[in-house]
Amino acid sequence: MLRFIVARVLIGVSLLVAGSLTVPSASPMVAPPSAPVLIRVDGLALTTPVSLPDASYARANDMPPAAPAPTAAPATLTPREVFLQALGRSSWPLAQHARVEALVGGCENTTYEPAKTVQEKNGTTSVGYLQVNVESHPDLAARFDLTDPLGNLNAGKIVEDRARERGLPSPWVNCDAVIAARVGGGN
Repeated sequence: MLRFIVARVLIGVSLLVAGSLTVPSASPMVAPPSAPVLIRVDGLALTTPVSLPDASYARANDMPPAAPAPTAAPATLTPREVFLQALGRSSWPLAQHARVEALVGGCENTTYEPAKTVQEKNGTTSVGYLQVNVESHPDLAARFDLTDPLGNLNAGKIVEDRARERGLPSPWVNCDAVIAARVGGGN
């Protein structure tokens, strides 16, 4: 009967089933230090811990030990970046994104505050990026959180669509005129 059965493992480690572990010096790669190695020989499964010093591991693999992965601080988005992300997920068609950005950044909400609330001269309240008027659109105020970036943009799209369906100008016609004057060289 054979005293030792030698099993060659795909990662280049030879295990003598009788209990000793050897790492061939010509092996291109060995298991990382302290990693368990699962070996199957004729249906028999053995899990053997591998304990190699870091220097041996590095020398056997011809590479320095891996440095710990740097931990990146979570990115902080600017108010405009938050707006642009919401706009990208909103119901506004891509072809209108530049116009909506101009409406918000150039007229309605230049600081990109999603919760900006304005008390209008007529006593009504307008909320969010597109300053959706709560009293004019109570159904939208109930359906959407108008202080939420995405909710406000989607409600604003419905406001615009309703105006178009009725043959009315854009609710932001004054802003459109201001933007056009700026682009055209006006103040």
